[in-house]
Amino acid sequence: MNCFQARREFPNFWRERLAEPVANQLAGHLECCGLCEQAYRLFALTAPVMHSDAEAVDAMLGGEDAVRRPRRMPSVQAGDAAEQRGMIWTALSMLVAASVIAYIAAATPRESLIDALTNSRPASAISAVQEPPAYSFLDDFAG
Repeated sequence: MNCFQARREFPNFWRERLAEPVANQLAGHLECCGLCEQAYRLFALTAPVMHSDAEAVDAMLGGEDAVRRPRRMPSVQAGDAAEQRGMIWTALSMLVAASVIAYIAAATPRESLIDALTNSRPASAISAVQEPPAYSFLDDFAG
């Protein structure tokens, strides 16, 4: 049995639904192949949630009564729809107002882009090219 065949049989092996010869082959493969053994261990940890029957989950939760059924949403009345539209427009207008306030409150730059590009820096702000130090760690590699 190869790894692909073994991994395909994990759900049936976990549920103990395999024929005895196939189950023995899979168990032998899991003893020999460390990757498949690790994969089966991970599978076995998630199998109770991912591969259980719905009846088994109901039984674990305490029967049919313990399972919460989804509730139907009540139908929207005409007055409720108008109220919801009003709330949406209120939220949108508040968002626009907050955006305008943020735009106005933002600090404007002191100088325009053209002024910043045309003004030259003083010569002291421009750094000169520096000479490398007399000794460098590269000298160790040069010989």
